[in-house]
Order: sequence, then structure tokens, then C-alpha cells
Amino acid sequence: MAKVKKKVQTEEPKKYSFLQKLFYLYIIPFLFSITVALLLLTYWGINVFEEIKQFTEQRSIQMEEEKQEDEEEMNSIDTSEQLDTNTNNTIIQLENEVIEKQNEILRLTAELKIASETIDELKEQQDEINLSIKEVATMYERMSTKKAAQILKELDEDMTLQILKKLSVNKRSAILGQLDPEVAAKYTERLASN
Repeated sequence: MAKVKKKVQTEEPKKYSFLQKLFYLYIIPFLFSITVALLLLTYWGINVFEEIKQFTEQRSIQMEEEKQEDEEEMNSIDTSEQLDTNTNNTIIQLENEVIEKQNEILRLTAELKIASETIDELKEQQDEINLSIKEVATMYERMSTKKAAQILKELDEDMTLQILKKLSVNKRSAILGQLDPEVAAKYTERLASN
């Protein structure tokens, strides 16, 4: 038993790459936060995409009105008091920037919609995976502990761990009792850490 503890203690923790850390620490929580925010807003009866669409439409109407007012002001000015070409160029440039910003808002809105759909698809896939693991665990519950232990020895560690999590405590302990002590200790440690 002491040898098993020494081997377990001397194992180095698994090192993750930069991309894995980035994905697990930032991207997944970010997508989860967006999903939760969208779900809460939907639950409260707020359609985010409609709100954004209305905002952009109102903003474009306001811009059109402002543009018309600006044109009316420009027309009312005497020809002798008209702006010089630099001012006209600046106005044109600013109008172009406004149009670019509107296009960027529309692009970002479309990206947000795509991200939301991707999140929904990922949730569905996760639900399907959880359901299939639950079904497999039910199958293992009905097996004898000896047969279940033999099969679990051959499976991937992560899959075995997920199946063990779904089993009842009695069945899990019986199966772990059938495994080699080192393997059982490893799974016990991973179950405890999760």
C-alpha cells in the first residue's frame, strides 16, 4: 500500500499547452457567459437580436434625418459662405466612417447570432453525450462487477472515469475492488478531484 502511495505522489501533474489553457480558461467560460446572458434575456422576454436590429434601424433613421438636416443647412447657406473643399472632404470622410461602423455593427450582430447557434449546437451535443454515458452506466449497473471491471480496464481512462461517476456508490466500489490496486487508486484519486 505504501508503494502505491509513493507512485501516486511522484506523478507530475499534467501540463497543458497554451492553446488548451486559453480554450479552457477563456473561450469556454466566455461562450458559457454569452449563452447564460442570452438565456436569461430570453427568459425575461428580451429578444437580443430584435433589439439590436431595432437599434440599428433607429440609428440609421436618425443618421438619415441628421444627413437631411445637414443638407438643408448646407443649401440654406449662401454660395459665398459655403464650406471650402477640405471641410467637404472631411464631411464625406466622416459619413463614410459612419457607414463603415454601421456595417461593422451588422457584421458583429451576425457573428453573435452564429456564435449563439454554435453554443446551442454544442449544448445539444453535450446533452447527447451525457445521455449516452448515462445509458452505458445503466448497462454497467446491471452487469456483474467482475465483467464490468474487465471491460473498464480496456476502455480509455476518461471514458472509464465518466462511466464510474454515473454508477451508484455500491457498484462503483465493487468494480474498483475488482481492479488492480494501482488502477483503482488512480481512478479513486481522479474521482475525488472531480
